[in-house]
Parts: sequence; C-alpha cells; structure tokens
Amino acid sequence: MKIDIRFSFKIFLLLAVFVLATSCGGKQHKISNQPPQMFIANIETIGDDIQFQLQIRNINNIAIPKARIHFEFYFADIPVFDGVQSLDLSLDGRGTEQAGWRGKANPEAIHSLKQLTEGTIRDLDYRSTGEMMNLDTNKKLAFSRRGKVFAVPGKPGHFRVAGVSDRSRVNHEAINRDENYN
Repeated sequence: MKIDIRFSFKIFLLLAVFVLATSCGGKQHKISNQPPQMFIANIETIGDDIQFQLQIRNINNIAIPKARIHFEFYFADIPVFDGVQSLDLSLDGRGTEQAGWRGKANPEAIHSLKQLTEGTIRDLDYRSTGEMMNLDTNKKLAFSRRGKVFAVPGKPGHFRVAGVSDRSRVNHEAINRDENYN
C-alpha cells in the first residue's frame, strides 16, 4: 500500500492547526476575590518619621476604582506606627499602583533601623497585615506579608526589603466567594 506524501502532509497540517486552535482558543479565566499584593519598595527614615514606598498590585481581572487599604507594619513584632494606617487609591484590573506613606514612627522602630545602619544587627524581621476594601461594594480582602529589612550600604537611613506573601487570607464574613469582587 502506497501513501501519497502530499495527502499525509495535508493531514499533518490539519492536525497541527486543530491542536493550535483548541489550545489557544479557550475562554480566559476571570480572576476575582484575591487579596492585593502589597510590596515595600523602599524604606527611609527622616528624623523621627519613616517613609515607605509601596507597590500595591491588584491581581484580579476586575478594576477597583475606589479602594481603601488599612495596614499595619511591624519590625520584629514592634509596631512601626501607632494604630492602623489608611491609604485611598484606584486599582486597574491586573494593575499596579505606586504609593508613598510617611508618618511619625514608633521610637523603638527607629532605634531598630539605626542598629541596621550601624551594622550591630544584620537584618530585621518585618510583617505587614491589612485589608483592602472596595468602597463601591464594601467588600474586604485581607492580606499579609513578611520578610527581612536590610540597610542600603553607603546610604544611611535607607533600607531595602525582601519579603514573601503569607498564604492569602480572605475575610469570609465580608465576602462571598461565589460573587465577584466588584
């Protein structure tokens, strides 16, 4: 039995097109109800104040035009600020916003950062916790992050952060997983 090469090649091309079309043409999964990712890009001490440069990433496909983030920072279980801080912003779907936060710091936190600058300690544990609230729907998503703070060599009062997200925590009282976040 002799197989026509042109016929075999046409069958091969048809199968290749079919495989490519079915693998790429699927419906895109809509991500929703996921907590934001909040990264500390930079920390700087300015006298008794501390300034954070933050990046807040919305990993949801859904934009959040009016969001409020409540957060707390801790250095080695010492609160950096007195009480919970708030930040209002707008987040695009799958977008990242940069924001800054400056405020009067706890003297113990400033002392810990000075020890980093002086080299008496190598690194400092940090932890951030909080929640993001969609102001249009009043739904909330909790987040937390932990990691290490390091002094920037040659730049006294400047610090870098390396951290990882803790497992996402969803505030089950405030959000129903079957609903979209918007």
